[in-house]
Amino acid sequence: MRRPLPWLLGGFAVLGFLRRRREAPITAGDPRAAELRRKLAESRSIVEERDEFEAAELAAALEQQQIELDRGGEPWSGNGLLRTVTPQQAYRMAKSR
Repeated sequence: MRRPLPWLLGGFAVLGFLRRRREAPITAGDPRAAELRRKLAESRSIVEERDEFEAAELAAALEQQQIELDRGGEPWSGNGLLRTVTPQQAYRMAKSR
């Protein structure tokens, strides 16, 4: 053997790998783990439902905006505008007219 140090380090790496493989895997006996998995699955389904709802809400809002534009009015005028505009923005809009 020409270079014993790389062989020695490689041997230690192999032994460490084999030792880690022999260790017993962590058992799923912890009751908290099952509860956390259930909560995680539930939250994922809630996020998916929320995304679907928001997509439908966006489509409805865009459709309403298109209806307003087809009527010749300004989009988001009236009550919809009041719900989304802060008082400072309303003041600036009134001042600019």
